[in-house]
Amino acid sequence: QMDVAEALVLKVDTLCIAGTGASKTTSTTMPLLLDPSNWALIISPLKVLQEEQVLRFFFKMGITAVAVNKDT
Repeated sequence: QMDVAEALVLKVDTLCIAGTGASKTTSTTMPLLLDPSNWALIISPLKVLQEEQVLRFFFKMGITAVAVNKDT
């Protein structure tokens, strides 16, 4: 997790493939909080997870986010 967060803070193009519960959200959120000009593309196979991340994590932290799926 720290390797991914560090790479993102250093603006290194990064690909993180990790299973459920591997704290991917923490790794990608930290750099977004440090520099609002950063952006991240997070791919999640489940709409429920997409919506949860947008509402629970990003919206509450003041990070602009949108879930893109067949409903949007």
